[in-house]
Amino acid sequence: MDFAKLMSSEISKKSQPTSSSPTAAEPTPKYLKRADFEAQRRQAYQDEQAALQRSREAKAQQKRKFEEEEAARARTRDEKRRRLAEKSRLRREEEEVQKEIARRKRLGLPPLPTTPPAAAASGDDAEDNKDIPDAQLFPKFRALNEPITLFGETHPQ
Repeated sequence: MDFAKLMSSEISKKSQPTSSSPTAAEPTPKYLKRADFEAQRRQAYQDEQAALQRSREAKAQQKRKFEEEEAARARTRDEKRRRLAEKSRLRREEEEVQKEIARRKRLGLPPLPTTPPAAAASGDDAEDNKDIPDAQLFPKFRALNEPITLFGETHPQ
């Protein structure tokens, strides 16, 4: 083997890969300008911040969705609790009425009136709250030496 042949084969091997490599088509500069380096750094920073903002928005949207679902669950839970409380109150009142009926029967007292006490009370209030027309009301106030209306008062008050 000849030394010259060996050297030429080695040189040809070394020169072939560099000419066919993909980086040879796009040469990398040996030196970068400070402005180019700064532009690359800024672009990387802006991309990172945009990714962080997207992740924050996605997290906030998930949180809002979870809070809305939790609020809906709380509303249904409260509604169910209110219905159960109303049912138990009605059941308790019915039991009290049955006990009172049994007590009155045992003592020989007359039975309870069938109208509920709330309706009777509202009937008495209705009589007291009859509306008097202004034409009749104003002379009565003047006869009592009272003002016709107080500051900020409307007729129903």
